[in-house]
Amino acid sequence: MTAATIFSGCTPIEEPILRVGVVSDNQAYAFRNDWGMHNMEQALGMLSELDPEVLLLVGDITDSADPAVFDMTMDIAREKFGSKMPQIVACAGNHDYWVDGDIDKRQPEKTYAEFCKGFGIPLDNPCHTVIKGYHFITMSEDNEFLHSSEYSEKIVAALEAEIKKAVSSDPDKPVFVLTHYPPRNTVSGSHGKSGQERLGAMFKKYPQVISLSGHTHYPLEDERSIWQKEYTALSTSTLAYGCMEERPFNSCNGIIPFAREVNQMMYMVLFKDRLVIRRYNVTDKREIKPDKPWVLPLPFDPAKAVYTDARAAARKAPEFPEDAKILFRYDFGFLYLIFDAAQHDDFVHFYRVKITDQADKKVVFDQRYVGDFYRLEHNRDNRMTFRLPTDVLIPGRVYTYEIYPEESFGKEGKPLTVTNLLNQRIRFRKGAKIYPQE
Repeated sequence: MTAATIFSGCTPIEEPILRVGVVSDNQAYAFRNDWGMHNMEQALGMLSELDPEVLLLVGDITDSADPAVFDMTMDIAREKFGSKMPQIVACAGNHDYWVDGDIDKRQPEKTYAEFCKGFGIPLDNPCHTVIKGYHFITMSEDNEFLHSSEYSEKIVAALEAEIKKAVSSDPDKPVFVLTHYPPRNTVSGSHGKSGQERLGAMFKKYPQVISLSGHTHYPLEDERSIWQKEYTALSTSTLAYGCMEERPFNSCNGIIPFAREVNQMMYMVLFKDRLVIRRYNVTDKREIKPDKPWVLPLPFDPAKAVYTDARAAARKAPEFPEDAKILFRYDFGFLYLIFDAAQHDDFVHFYRVKITDQADKKVVFDQRYVGDFYRLEHNRDNRMTFRLPTDVLIPGRVYTYEIYPEESFGKEGKPLTVTNLLNQRIRFRKGAKIYPQE
């Protein structure tokens, strides 16, 4: 893998000011063939070919507050980058504080000190670093957050003070702000309890802010992973496993099927008049949407923002092919719905499956399933297979099945529909989990 390959043949027209690698949420354990550590090694190997001057770590570098993970990560970075070691800028995430997954064992001051020591960064929280005249500010959880899951007024005020310093030095330059949790109601994954209300309210005052957050584990294929209105927010995805706040029916507590295939990172190239952001799947060693990098004109003017919620209006609804078919497969006590995938110029995010009992016209099931857009390229299929809920289906009855395709901004296409008799001889298994995650 060469730098030219990773950069998909695209060479900047002028020398950039800064090249920045971005990784988060690998949740590693301290041995080299651990899943999270392996993916971090893969990511740093790819980034080393791009020669970044800055490496942003956006939290959850370890799964359980183990300082040995920080040391091992730095050992791998030194191996990969050699004499061209980038400057580390990092914020701690919730897993960087947890001890054996036990919230009662958390020692925030001790674990944060170990985090900073491991990555060679100051103990300040917030921590303000200036690189080539550009400001990078990190904020990690404080003790109050660890007991409430909300950033405290005190630490948000301290972060705002650092942002003010950055803006006063040059109001036209972007200010990169790293927090593990996202500002509320911005990027995908920020609309529930993970989204931070105080953070978003404060950022609205500063159009210079480019917020980078982890925690949500959302796939970077989703264009909602970038958001602009009063400022800019980016979701940094994960090197561990993918999640969705919508909790589709074929997920397990929000962890999506084949979640371990979501191993992703970002690479940013900063010029005076723009920021170019590229996305990669580390396992595939593949750039995600190489023809559609996110390009942010600088300085940021909210009136001219590109990646706003208004994008939804220009999106098309997905469509099924005219010859699309639905099949059923009864297999080992379960009933599976198999159908030709819908088509979209981006991707189909969800399929809403609605089942109506024709005897009384009662809707017995109406839930979303997530598609396979985030999976490794060789594992994607031109047809979907979803396990149906056995607790609402009665053999011998007639049901209508409607499948509605939905793109990521919510536009729903016309359904694929079939009505048939559920065979009287079928015997369903009970009590099994809806979907295997491995």
